[in-house]
This record gives sequence, C-alpha cells and structure tokens, in this order.
Amino acid sequence: MKLKKIFFCLFIFSIFLTSCSSKEKKNSNVETNTEVKKENVEKAEFDEEIKNVEIPKNATEFRFLNYNPENNKLYFTYTSEDRIVYASKNLKDETTDIIYEIKGNEKENMFAIARDGVIDETLFIVKVNNKNVANNKKNNSEKETFEYNFIVVDKNKTIQKYFDEDKASITNDNQVYNKIPSVTVDGHNLILTCENNIEKDILKSYLLQFNIDDALLSLLEEEELNTKNNKLNGKYIMFAGGIENHIYFQVINYQNDDAMEKEYADIYKQISPNESKKVLELEKITTPEAVKNRKVIFVSGDDKFLFTSDYVIEASDHNTGKVINLETMESSEIPNVDSTHYLTDAYKINDFYLLDNNDNIYVYNKSGKLLVQKNYKEKGKSASKMAISKNTISYLVRENDESKEAQLHILRIKEK
Repeated sequence: MKLKKIFFCLFIFSIFLTSCSSKEKKNSNVETNTEVKKENVEKAEFDEEIKNVEIPKNATEFRFLNYNPENNKLYFTYTSEDRIVYASKNLKDETTDIIYEIKGNEKENMFAIARDGVIDETLFIVKVNNKNVANNKKNNSEKETFEYNFIVVDKNKTIQKYFDEDKASITNDNQVYNKIPSVTVDGHNLILTCENNIEKDILKSYLLQFNIDDALLSLLEEEELNTKNNKLNGKYIMFAGGIENHIYFQVINYQNDDAMEKEYADIYKQISPNESKKVLELEKITTPEAVKNRKVIFVSGDDKFLFTSDYVIEASDHNTGKVINLETMESSEIPNVDSTHYLTDAYKINDFYLLDNNDNIYVYNKSGKLLVQKNYKEKGKSASKMAISKNTISYLVRENDESKEAQLHILRIKEK
C-alpha cells in the first residue's frame, strides 16, 4: 500500500503544470527579421490592435490556438458532435477551413490532449491515448499506462502521424508511459518529459524532443529511479524547456527517501545528444529566502539567461519566478509569479525575451531588464492563452466561454 502511495505522489507531483542539426537551427524558438541589430533597448511598449471576430455558431468547447498576421488567419479548435475539429478562419473574407478532425478510433482512444497549437502555418497535436499494453492490462505498479501520438498538418494539409491508429498501436516498453507528458515549445521543436515503469521497482524518466517538420521523435536523456522496499534511490527528470535550441532540464536526486517531496534538484543543460552538464544547484539559491529541497515547475533559457518558476505546494508570500544571469549567476524576481500563476512558456522575439504565466506577458531586454508587464486576463471575462507568430503576440477575449463574439488582441513590441 505504501508503494502505491509513493507512485501516486510521483504521478501527481510530476504531472502538475496546466493540462531539433542545421535544420533545427532555423527552427528555434526565436522570431527574427533582417533588421540590423540595435543597441540594448531600455524602454519598450506594446503596439496593440483589436479586431472583432465571430466564432462559428456550431462550435462548442471553443479554444483559441493562434493568429498569423501574414495570412490574416485565426486558428482554433472546438468540439462538434463526435469529433474534435481544428480549423482556421480568414479574417479578410470570413471563410472557415477545416484543417483536421480527431474522430473514429483516434477519438475513441483519446485520453487527453497534452498540447496543441499552430507554429507558422503548421498544426501540431500531442495526443495521449488511454491504451494499456498486453490486452489492456495495467503494468506492474497497477497504474494505467498511456501512449502518445503526434499529429502534424502543414499549410497544404499534408498529414504526418507518429503512428496510424487505424492500423497499429505502439507497444514497445519505451513508448508506453505512466502519465501525460509535460510539453514546452521551442520553435518547431516540442520538448517533453515523461516516465514509465520498465520493471516492478524501476521507474525511468525521459527527456524527449519531437520535430514537427519531419515528425521525428528523439530520446535526448533518460534517468533511472529505484523504488524497491518503498525507498527512492536514483535520479528523476522532471520539466524541461529551451530557447534557440538551448535545452535545460531538471534532475531530482534521491538517496533512500520515502517521499517525492524530499531531496534536492539540479538544472542541467544538454550539450549534445546524450551529453549534458550541470549549470545550477537549486539548493544554493537563497534569495528571497533559502528553501529546503527546492524544485522548479518550469525551466527554460538560452546561452545568457535561465528562467525558472519554483514548485510551490502552498501559497507563498514572495514571487517564485526568477531570471538568472548565467554569467554572473545573479538572479532577480519576476513579479506576480506564484504557486497559482507559474511560468508556462518562454520565447524570444529579436532581442527581447517574452515570458507567459497564463495571466501576465513579460518582456525583458537582452540584459535581463524587465521592460513591459501586461496583464491580459480581463476581470469578469474569458481570455485565452496567449500565442506568438511572426513577431506578433495574440490572444482572444470573450464575455464568457459560450459567447460567439470575441475580440482578438494583437500585440507588437516597439521601442519607446
């Protein structure tokens, strides 16, 4: 019974979050243009445009995905009868085009969508199926297992899938997992962390990367945790992210512990395939106060800065988000980042860093100075998660979740 409790805690603790070659260089999570680089910007603001848009009348469980300013299209998903629909709407002529539908076996097998979105004009879906191996039996820890399918649809509606659910099911041990993955986005690359039991007392955790251009899933790192005799011994990967192909991930170190909450965590940076180096010991962070067994729920960064959000179970009286200068290792707090509003995404637009915590948009300059903070959750209204495309930030605001009329907010960063 105690062993089950450990696995349950492991599952809850690791799932807590919301619901890459030369080719990869051009696919990094950075929006670029051909302008000559300017000196460091000390003041900036948002240039904001608002468009009124209508949501399809038959759309239930509507969710905004992105807006592309080049083709003037709004991308979204909704449920219609027995299927999940992904579509776009041309805001110039008001035409709607269905891009993809999850239906049939794909809909029947589905447990959840770990993450979806539109990058440039390409739709990606990380789909989690509730399919156990060996004729739906549970694994040795008596937990349900899951398999992941990746679906990519480009602007020409060319579809790529990790596997065809009408023809096959993934059953290899390293492709069946214990939980929904955490997923972050770095350009055309998705960065995932997940876990599975390979034996009764062995839990493996993984750092994976999926490239949406070639639909290729790659194993970057893996660690092993022994749970024999109700004790935790070994290492566990939990949460990862990156900007411009700089990938960071958290490793928790266990030494004969009986609870997931114990022990310390370190931040590693991937140097090359299957090679990484430690860049930060979280227990050495003492500002604004020292925290025993400190861990993070979000980590990302590039070669200059690391952005983190502490994993906090109880409410904190201080900000839990940090910007860490990797040269000096000095850190500064990110305002209004706490246990309920932790960081979820980090991007780069030209020389600006852009952070999101599903409540505020933060803009930092290349020296790590906060230039703009904008709260985009209007009180009493329903606001989507923000998205980024072509140097443009966007989000959708409605009176409520059932409203068929919405305002599309389009933001561009400009120097004061």
